[in-house]
Amino acid sequence: MPANINKLTENQKDVIGGLVQYRFYNRITERNVYDWLRNFKLDEVDLAIEILKHIDYYREDDIINILTEMLEHYVNQPNQQLHFVPVGKPGKSGQMVVYIIQGVLKPHFPQRHRFHYYTCVDDLNVEQLTVDDVVFFVDDVIGSGSTFVKYEKNNANVELVLDAGCPATVNLLAIVTSKKGKEKLEMTYPSLTVIAEEKRKVFDVENSCFGSYYKMLPIREFAYKYGKKIEGKKNALGYENSQMLTVFSHAVPNNTLPIIWKHSDKFLPLVPRSYAEKGKKAFMDRNETNRWIFYFLKFFEVNGNINVSRIFHDKTNYSMMSVLRLKLHGMDEVRIANQLGLHYIDMVAIWTKGERMGLWDAHHRITSACQARYEEMLKLIAYQNTAYSKAAPHTEDDKTIIYVPETFRGLE
Repeated sequence: MPANINKLTENQKDVIGGLVQYRFYNRITERNVYDWLRNFKLDEVDLAIEILKHIDYYREDDIINILTEMLEHYVNQPNQQLHFVPVGKPGKSGQMVVYIIQGVLKPHFPQRHRFHYYTCVDDLNVEQLTVDDVVFFVDDVIGSGSTFVKYEKNNANVELVLDAGCPATVNLLAIVTSKKGKEKLEMTYPSLTVIAEEKRKVFDVENSCFGSYYKMLPIREFAYKYGKKIEGKKNALGYENSQMLTVFSHAVPNNTLPIIWKHSDKFLPLVPRSYAEKGKKAFMDRNETNRWIFYFLKFFEVNGNINVSRIFHDKTNYSMMSVLRLKLHGMDEVRIANQLGLHYIDMVAIWTKGERMGLWDAHHRITSACQARYEEMLKLIAYQNTAYSKAAPHTEDDKTIIYVPETFRGLE
């Protein structure tokens, strides 16, 4: 029977409150935790809380500090050319880390000619690499190492870079790696060095973060019991048995225990991985973004004139309004880029245009004029909702309330 949250002890509530504030920095709320605990029986709550105690939550600032430290040596080598190649397809986690790296290296602007960023490995000219080049394959986490192995087998350019004849220095840069994954990759590819924070499996028999074997065992059995139900036997403790408890502010790797992130009809996760896609679809919804552009039309004025048709036909405006909506909801830049699938160069263009229009300043902080318009918009929406709820019958839709170009109505 699901745990009755009202029956939690005061000590359990205090522990949860402390974890939310000091381990999760209020990014994961008490409401999230209590909803998650309802998946389990009351006598299993202490086991669940033990797992919460050992989640490694990485904020954007934490990731920036880690990457800054990892790259310091290479940045201080003035003759080296640094190449950053995301592992996987565009929009995946590797691209997000490359985005953060571009921010990390921004203070070294005078040396920008030394830093090269790629959307995919096919853009890298392997034949021109020399002993002064350093190639960084970039990802957020390395679990079993199988993801990079598949990546290498499916990309001829990766194979060329890793070939013994390639003169460049080759690294795989990640935020976190499992000990086993690092050892496997460095053994498989002698020319490759893995640079990342090393983590042991959380249920490592010899060195578990939960303490002795006898203390760890019931926690492992608990995690396996529910992981098997929601993710299957093979990946019950994370993808290919990775046994991680890593959560990033922008994403949750599937190497983390499934009871943390897996969503199903009968299981509510603590931090669902699927929300990224749901959020992306919701915030890129055309009708809703049309509404926002309409409310913020005055910011699109040029010399006192507004070309409405051109505004609605500019794809950059849709991305910019989506970024604005997420910023006004308090989301950090990395999570925004991740949810909307925007690359660094896209974000730079959006920040530049938004600053010029007066939506935010040079530090990407919302301006007072923009904030005031947002508050006016909320009041207007609240008024309209009240008015519409009293009207009968209500048959209007967005097309009669705001301007929507014919193209977006499917008429052209």
